[in-house]
Amino acid sequence: MKLPVSTFAALLMMLAGGGFASATGPADQAASARAGPANVKLDYAAIKTREQAEALAGQGRLVRVLLFPVDFGGPDIPQNVTYIPSQFAEAEARIVATIVEAVEKDEVDRLDVKPEYRGDSFIPARLIFRAWHSRKPGEIQQTLELW
Repeated sequence: MKLPVSTFAALLMMLAGGGFASATGPADQAASARAGPANVKLDYAAIKTREQAEALAGQGRLVRVLLFPVDFGGPDIPQNVTYIPSQFAEAEARIVATIVEAVEKDEVDRLDVKPEYRGDSFIPARLIFRAWHSRKPGEIQQTLELW
Protein backbone atom coordinates (compact mmCIF):
# COMPACT_ATOMS: atom_id res chain seq x y z
CA MET A 1 0.00 0.00 0.00
CA LYS A 2 1.51 3.32 -1.03
CA LEU A 3 0.92 6.33 1.14
CA PRO A 4 1.37 9.94 0.02
CA VAL A 5 3.98 11.28 2.38
CA SER A 6 5.38 14.75 2.00
CA THR A 7 8.18 14.23 4.50
CA PHE A 8 9.87 11.37 2.64
CA ALA A 9 11.79 13.70 0.32
CA ALA A 10 12.91 15.77 3.31
CA LEU A 11 14.08 12.62 5.06
CA LEU A 12 16.12 11.56 2.04
CA MET A 13 17.65 15.03 1.73
CA MET A 14 18.53 15.04 5.43
CA LEU A 15 20.16 11.63 5.20
CA ALA A 16 22.01 12.43 1.99
CA GLY A 17 23.16 15.79 3.29
CA GLY A 18 24.62 14.28 6.44
CA GLY A 19 27.09 12.28 4.42
CA PHE A 20 28.61 9.01 5.37
CA ALA A 21 32.15 8.63 6.65
CA SER A 22 34.25 6.29 4.59
CA ALA A 23 36.97 5.72 7.16
CA THR A 24 36.87 2.37 8.87
CA GLY A 25 37.56 1.59 12.48
CA PRO A 26 37.51 -1.53 14.58
CA ALA A 27 33.91 -2.61 14.90
CA ASP A 28 35.02 -4.79 17.79
CA GLN A 29 35.50 -1.64 19.89
CA ALA A 30 31.73 -1.66 20.26
CA ALA A 31 31.88 -4.72 22.50
CA SER A 32 28.95 -3.44 24.50
CA ALA A 33 26.90 -3.40 21.29
CA ARG A 34 26.32 -7.12 21.74
CA ALA A 35 22.90 -8.14 22.90
CA GLY A 36 23.30 -9.05 26.52
CA PRO A 37 21.62 -8.88 29.88
CA ALA A 38 19.03 -6.16 30.37
CA ASN A 39 21.30 -4.29 32.77
CA VAL A 40 24.01 -3.83 30.09
CA LYS A 41 23.71 -0.50 28.31
CA LEU A 42 24.19 -0.75 24.56
CA ASP A 43 26.72 1.61 23.01
CA TYR A 44 27.19 1.98 19.27
CA ALA A 45 29.32 5.14 19.37
CA ALA A 46 32.25 3.33 17.69
CA ILE A 47 30.12 2.33 14.68
CA LYS A 48 30.68 5.19 12.25
CA THR A 49 30.23 3.65 8.79
CA ARG A 50 27.77 1.60 6.81
CA GLU A 51 30.47 -1.05 6.39
CA GLN A 52 30.85 -1.45 10.17
CA ALA A 53 27.07 -1.68 10.54
CA GLU A 54 26.87 -4.30 7.80
CA ALA A 55 29.60 -6.31 9.54
CA LEU A 56 27.63 -6.31 12.80
CA ALA A 57 24.47 -7.21 10.86
CA GLY A 58 26.37 -10.17 9.43
CA GLN A 59 27.10 -11.27 13.00
CA GLY A 60 23.43 -10.94 13.96
CA ARG A 61 24.02 -7.96 16.29
CA LEU A 62 22.23 -5.45 14.06
CA VAL A 63 19.26 -5.75 11.72
CA ARG A 64 18.86 -3.84 8.47
CA VAL A 65 15.56 -1.92 8.30
CA LEU A 66 14.06 0.72 6.06
CA LEU A 67 13.49 4.04 7.80
CA PHE A 68 10.41 4.63 5.67
CA PRO A 69 8.89 1.13 5.57
CA VAL A 70 8.20 -0.69 2.31
CA ASP A 71 4.56 -1.03 3.49
CA PHE A 72 4.22 2.68 2.74
CA GLY A 73 6.20 2.77 -0.49
CA GLY A 74 9.61 3.31 1.08
CA PRO A 75 12.33 2.46 -1.44
CA ASP A 76 15.15 0.06 -0.68
CA ILE A 77 17.91 2.58 -1.33
CA PRO A 78 20.94 3.43 0.84
CA GLN A 79 19.45 6.75 2.03
CA ASN A 80 16.41 4.89 3.42
CA VAL A 81 18.35 2.08 5.13
CA THR A 82 19.45 2.01 8.73
CA TYR A 83 20.58 -0.65 11.15
CA ILE A 84 19.10 -1.26 14.58
CA PRO A 85 20.10 -3.58 17.42
CA SER A 86 18.66 -7.01 16.65
CA GLN A 87 16.74 -7.19 19.92
CA PHE A 88 14.60 -4.25 18.72
CA ALA A 89 13.61 -5.70 15.33
CA GLU A 90 10.38 -7.17 16.68
CA ALA A 91 9.40 -3.91 18.39
CA GLU A 92 10.05 -1.96 15.16
CA ALA A 93 7.91 -4.45 13.22
CA ARG A 94 5.08 -4.09 15.78
CA ILE A 95 5.14 -0.29 15.43
CA VAL A 96 4.97 -0.56 11.64
CA ALA A 97 2.14 -3.13 11.90
CA THR A 98 0.20 -0.80 14.20
CA ILE A 99 0.53 2.01 11.68
CA VAL A 100 -0.44 -0.29 8.77
CA GLU A 101 -3.58 -1.25 10.70
CA ALA A 102 -4.40 2.43 11.28
CA VAL A 103 -3.96 3.12 7.55
CA GLU A 104 -6.32 0.27 6.70
CA LYS A 105 -8.91 1.79 9.06
CA ASP A 106 -8.36 5.24 7.46
CA GLU A 107 -7.19 6.60 10.81
CA VAL A 108 -3.90 7.88 9.37
CA ASP A 109 -2.70 8.77 5.88
CA ARG A 110 0.67 10.42 6.59
CA LEU A 111 3.88 9.08 8.11
CA ASP A 112 7.14 10.58 9.28
CA VAL A 113 10.00 8.45 10.62
CA LYS A 114 12.82 10.44 12.17
CA PRO A 115 16.09 8.82 13.24
CA GLU A 116 18.05 10.56 15.99
CA TYR A 117 21.76 9.91 16.38
CA ARG A 118 24.36 10.27 19.13
CA GLY A 119 27.55 11.92 18.02
CA ASP A 120 28.71 10.66 14.66
CA SER A 121 27.51 7.09 15.13
CA PHE A 122 25.97 5.47 12.06
CA ILE A 123 23.45 3.67 14.29
CA PRO A 124 20.44 5.73 15.39
CA ALA A 125 19.97 6.10 19.14
CA ARG A 126 16.20 6.24 18.62
CA LEU A 127 13.57 6.12 15.91
CA ILE A 128 10.54 8.39 16.20
CA PHE A 129 7.46 7.26 14.27
CA ARG A 130 4.66 9.79 13.80
CA ALA A 131 1.53 8.98 11.80
CA TRP A 132 -1.49 11.22 11.35
CA HIS A 133 -4.42 11.88 9.05
CA SER A 134 -4.42 14.91 6.80
CA ARG A 135 -8.16 15.50 7.28
CA LYS A 136 -8.93 14.02 10.71
CA PRO A 137 -7.76 14.76 14.26
CA GLY A 138 -5.42 12.50 16.19
CA GLU A 139 -2.07 10.90 15.62
CA ILE A 140 0.07 7.94 16.53
CA GLN A 141 3.53 8.66 17.90
CA GLN A 142 5.91 5.94 18.99
CA THR A 143 9.55 6.32 19.96
CA LEU A 144 11.83 3.33 19.83
CA GLU A 145 14.79 3.93 22.17
CA LEU A 146 17.62 1.85 20.76
CA TRP A 147 20.74 2.77 22.75
